[in-house]
Amino acid sequence: MQNELGVGNYGRKLRPDDANERFNAELQQQIDGTLPKGHTYRLGMPSGVLQSAGIPNLPIELQASRLVDKSMQENHPFDLQEVKDLPMAIQNPLAVFRSATHIGSHVILTELKHKGKNFVAALEEGQKYGKECNEECCRQPYQPSYAV
Repeated sequence: MQNELGVGNYGRKLRPDDANERFNAELQQQIDGTLPKGHTYRLGMPSGVLQSAGIPNLPIELQASRLVDKSMQENHPFDLQEVKDLPMAIQNPLAVFRSATHIGSHVILTELKHKGKNFVAALEEGQKYGKECNEECCRQPYQPSYAV
């Protein structure tokens, strides 16, 4: 099954630096309005730190539409440019917690900041294109509305 999906041991392995560089280039395309509709950011495979916190060794992805939606939410808006280097920030977290509200999800405290507060990313093993998949989806990088 992993072979068919191209995940797990059969997934294309990207070095963290490569994933970060590609993300930053694609993020700039999104900012410029030239990123193709329906784009999925591929943030790489979980680092040893993330795996030791219980995150499975599966590709981490983020829908571009989800990123822009989160950036415009009233309770914690941010500029897309502020999530530059998001893959590296996720791979090298300040802390990783199991979600208290979503079973199987993890909350990652990153070094990225907005107005002096750290960005948080929620990783959830979950749905992709309406079907179950064995991939970690970075659901919501966001700026918390409270001091961390």
